[in-house]
Amino acid sequence: PCGYILGARDSAAYSARAERDWFPVLRARYPLPPVEDSSPDAGMIRAIHRGYLPHPELAGYPAHLHIDLLPPAQGQGWGRKLVETFLDRLRELSVPGVHLGVGARNLRAIGFYERVGFQRLLAHPGWFAYGLRLS
Repeated sequence: PCGYILGARDSAAYSARAERDWFPVLRARYPLPPVEDSSPDAGMIRAIHRGYLPHPELAGYPAHLHIDLLPPAQGQGWGRKLVETFLDRLRELSVPGVHLGVGARNLRAIGFYERVGFQRLLAHPGWFAYGLRLS
């Protein structure tokens, strides 16, 4: 494998299930690290404790996705193929829209998302939310 795409067709339902089934177990297993710990592991543990709540402003784009390709697979059309396959499935499920987040400094990813049809919906410090209408 040189990459993946994954997501959920209903971000609110995903959030509820994560809070019910996954985060309590993970929070018990990984207590919050000390404030001065700035390691990547500490950042991930803090994210688990924050949980996941979809932004209310993105309710019209209920699905979300994440995609990542290793450098050897980039620039060859694999990202577009993965996104198109994922979007086709969301359309089959009658999902009206999909969103994603991207770091503001990730210019290559931003260009990719815009080329495959995503539009910037929100700007937050350090990241942007992009969305695509499917219906």
